Amino acid sequence: MKNFLNVKEIDAEKELNVAKQQLSAANGNTYDSEAWEARVKTCRQKSYAARARTAGNRAKAEASLEAVNGKARAHTVGLDALLDLALECERRLDAAGIPKRDRVGVAATYSPAAPSARSYKWSVASTRVTIRRGASGWEFVEAKRVELRPKSPEDLSIWLSPAQAETVRAKAMAGFVERDPMAVRGAA
Repeated sequence: MKNFLNVKEIDAEKELNVAKQQLSAANGNTYDSEAWEARVKTCRQKSYAARARTAGNRAKAEASLEAVNGKARAHTVGLDALLDLALECERRLDAAGIPKRDRVGVAATYSPAAPSARSYKWSVASTRVTIRRGASGWEFVEAKRVELRPKSPEDLSIWLSPAQAETVRAKAMAGFVERDPMAVRGAA
C-alpha cells in the first residue's frame, strides 16, 4: 500500500507546532503576534496540502482497519492511532539520531494496552498493526486481529536494519571509549 503519512506532512506538522509555540510566546508583542499568526496560517496551508496528497491511501488504510476491527472500538487501532504511531516513530528516530535519508526500511508493530481493571478476567479483541517507512513516508503494511490478556501493556516495537542500529549505537557511545575489562582490572 502507498503512503498514508507523507514526509512533507510530518515536516509541515513540526513546523506548525514550532510556529504555534512562537505565537504563544509572542502574544504580548503585537508586531510579533501578527507575524507569527501569518506564519501559523502558512504552515497550516502546507500541512493541509500535504495531507490532501495522502487522503486516498488513508481511506484505504481506514477501510482495512475497520474490516479487521469489526464492531470492536475499545482497545483497537483506528486511523488516528495509526497516524499517531507514525509520528511517534518519527520522533523516536529523530531522538535516536537516524538521518531521514537512512530511515527507509524501518518497520514498526503496535498493539494497544488491554484493560487493567482487576475485575476484568477475559481476553479482549484488539488490533496489531505493522507500518514501514518508505522513501517518502510511512506505509501501512497490515493489520491483524489479536486477543490480549487483561493487563497486557501497550506494545510498540521499532525494527531497525543493522546499519540503522549501528547509527543508534554510535550516537549513544559518543563521548565514551570502550575499554578492555582486563585493562580495567590491571589499573586497579
